[in-house]
Amino acid sequence: MPSRLNMRHAAMVATVGILLLYQNCAQAPSDEGTNSQASYQESLPFGYKATLDTVSFMSCLDIQDPVEKRAYFTLRVGAYANQTLKTDGSQNAPSGLTMTDEFRAATSYYTATDRARSFSQSSKNAGARLSLSIRDRSNYQSHWATSQTLPEYELDSLLPSLDSTEVAGPLASIPAPVGTQPAQMFNYFPGSNTQRLIEGSLRFYKSKGDMDSTRAMLEGNGILVAGYAASQDELNPLLRGATEASRSSVYGTGYMLSFSLGANLSGGAFSSGERRVLSSVQEKDLDTGQMAVAPGWNCSAAFRFMVVRPEDAAGKCLPTVDRFANATQQTQLEAIRRVLRVEDWFVDIANRCVVPKRTGDYCYGKNLGTRVIQYYATACIDNATQACPHYVSVCIRN
Repeated sequence: MPSRLNMRHAAMVATVGILLLYQNCAQAPSDEGTNSQASYQESLPFGYKATLDTVSFMSCLDIQDPVEKRAYFTLRVGAYANQTLKTDGSQNAPSGLTMTDEFRAATSYYTATDRARSFSQSSKNAGARLSLSIRDRSNYQSHWATSQTLPEYELDSLLPSLDSTEVAGPLASIPAPVGTQPAQMFNYFPGSNTQRLIEGSLRFYKSKGDMDSTRAMLEGNGILVAGYAASQDELNPLLRGATEASRSSVYGTGYMLSFSLGANLSGGAFSSGERRVLSSVQEKDLDTGQMAVAPGWNCSAAFRFMVVRPEDAAGKCLPTVDRFANATQQTQLEAIRRVLRVEDWFVDIANRCVVPKRTGDYCYGKNLGTRVIQYYATACIDNATQACPHYVSVCIRN
């Protein structure tokens, strides 16, 4: 969204100098070719640490390509929160990408330009991509797929290669944290329009069978993983870890998800039916195996929005410009607008529903037929005459 992007422009100004330096370094320092220097570069620890602040789920199914991928997804994650200035003048960056403490310490005497270059000169960091996928909780190298593995469906990259100019330059310029303050993070980078934000999406919406089995996997032995791909090949699912091809410990963060019943357009919770809203997120450090205790995730019912077909919107969901009546509604609007672009969706905050703008009735798919969507029912039941409504639900990191 333009408003979100504009707020990040100021944060990028501080990195322009180092980015240009990194881009135009044609030669390394004269002593960089020595064996000792090369050996030290190779020994550098893993350098990337990403913190996401949003996990969302869209239950739409029976969607057939071609379709606008920006508008439709099954799972979408991102780091959207803006940098904020505390009252004492210090910076607090709740989400984004930064350096690990170990990498910062190992390169503490580097210039920012040399540090940026060093990401591509150590095997633990060279060519790494921040990648989104669903994995087996007992084997992080085993990824979940349908009939085949495709980019933007079973696997997705949240950014360009992390040792690229666009990412490594700003990353290397982050100053050391002061006192107990957390390290600064970046969540907006220069580059192409599709690769500036830290955002990734998976899509299992082609059939009800794919959706049901994916949700069952996530609630069983599956975990949503933001890890670091070991290869530039987007179809290679191998993740990086402290040991090569480790199955039980990889660099990155996992998110264990659970789902629940939705509510009708009158606000009443369904008493039975399909669990089509994301109801909880538990965060896990996949390198240490530790579950995060704080800050936790907010999966409030206020962040769940029913999808209403354009032909059904009249009298149910108001397709109009974004507007809110109070601070609570403003928070709800900001949550849903993290994952649904204003170009693609109308949002009716008062009724907590959304209507597609340009894509027509993709969410309910080709198999709806003459079935009536139960927008106001008390039970969500799919049968020959009626259909459950779909939702977009959002969880926000506290």
